[in-house]
Amino acid sequence: KWIVTISEHPENFMKPDFFLIKKGLQFDCPESGSKALREIRKLPENSDVSYSFGKLSDWCLRDCILAVIEFKVRLAPEDFGKLVCYLQHMCRNDNASTYYGMVCDDTDVWLVSCTAGK
Repeated sequence: KWIVTISEHPENFMKPDFFLIKKGLQFDCPESGSKALREIRKLPENSDVSYSFGKLSDWCLRDCILAVIEFKVRLAPEDFGKLVCYLQHMCRNDNASTYYGMVCDDTDVWLVSCTAGK
């Protein structure tokens, strides 16, 4: 859980698959994912991509997040709703902050933006 929600019930804990942010604004954590996924990251064709694993260092820095990203095996309408929910919880409920997200599978990409929680 790293997205702050009003409810502290575990069903409402939110942790997207990935987020894009400038390096140094996150707490580093050990590499995560299955053994197969960790091996894919080490393939030669992925050698020019550097991954950092972690969570946002301070909730106040959420405006620095460039995008929230979710990967799915097969996209479903509830995946779109989950991404919108992530972005709504990040919003400051003003028109000055816009948050972006992407949810995708191996054939489709859905892009979402959210301003003022809408």
